Amino acid sequence: LGILAGAPAAALNYWLTKRSANLAAKQSGMASIYVAMKWSLARLGISAAALMLALPFGQYVVIGVFITLAVEMIIYIGRLWIAVKNPVR
Repeated sequence: LGILAGAPAAALNYWLTKRSANLAAKQSGMASIYVAMKWSLARLGISAAALMLALPFGQYVVIGVFITLAVEMIIYIGRLWIAVKNPVR
């Protein structure tokens, strides 16, 4: 149940990451870093809100939401690893 509760937050975070990357690609220098950091903080807020909203439903729902958000981060790390090992030329 907790994993299903965390899925919308993870999907929203994924969409924000893709949007952030597209917006940052259009900027240069510090502006691109600002855009990426702004949306990263928004993602952090969404994740924290999802965990806080899960609190009244018990520890298992909180753990499920946490697992969903952790798997999302693991997927990002895996995609980053692939991008670093095989850069687009």
